Amino acid sequence: MYHENRATNVISSNSRTVPAEEPQHMSSSDEARTARGPYAKTATVRRKIIEACLEVFNESGYRAMTVKAVAERAGMSQRGLVHHFATKEALLFAVLEARDQADSEGAPELGSARALSSVLTKHFENMHKGTLLELHTVLAAEAISRDHPAHEYYSNRYAELRFYLTAAFDALQADGLFDPKANSSTLASMIIGLMDGLQVQWLYDPASVNVEKSFDVFLSAIGLDVSKAGSTQPAVARRSD
Repeated sequence: MYHENRATNVISSNSRTVPAEEPQHMSSSDEARTARGPYAKTATVRRKIIEACLEVFNESGYRAMTVKAVAERAGMSQRGLVHHFATKEALLFAVLEARDQADSEGAPELGSARALSSVLTKHFENMHKGTLLELHTVLAAEAISRDHPAHEYYSNRYAELRFYLTAAFDALQADGLFDPKANSSTLASMIIGLMDGLQVQWLYDPASVNVEKSFDVFLSAIGLDVSKAGSTQPAVARRSD
């Protein structure tokens, strides 16, 4: 999710590496069909189904959600929906994948001093995308149960985010922007705890909870100005021993 996807043009056959097959040339009629025909139509229908899923998830949660309800919300038959997503679990992971793709767009590489600022900026942007935010909050709570189909997904997601943010704090320390004695992994967990805890409070009472201000206060308290990450001048005054 927060790591770069690296594609190669080779495939491995036992211990031998061989070039991947070149893609076959498409005729003009094939290209037209790809752009305007069934492929484009399928993608449009799938997006419509995912949007319907987001709405139904928010209203009823995963366990109470039914494929029939999603189909009705999408304005199609249940049979038509199952053609695109065979199971309720497939629907869930399609929604989660769409969320992750949106969150990872433009994210700095692992170990970048700008990674913390990027994560927080994306988090603040998501605060104004109520459907996705509510979906994450509801599913993350439901998935605590080990028998929930998204349990492993969220367990891995939190582990990856802790790893990503730990590397970000390490980079800030290496650049002289943050106290070198601070424990990066502990701070990573604290940042995630603040993100989740504050967004729950904000969903209940957005008029009383200022998430961005709360983060400003926290980061100031630990002596960090993430806006200056990557600059040549130290952004943080060293804390006295």
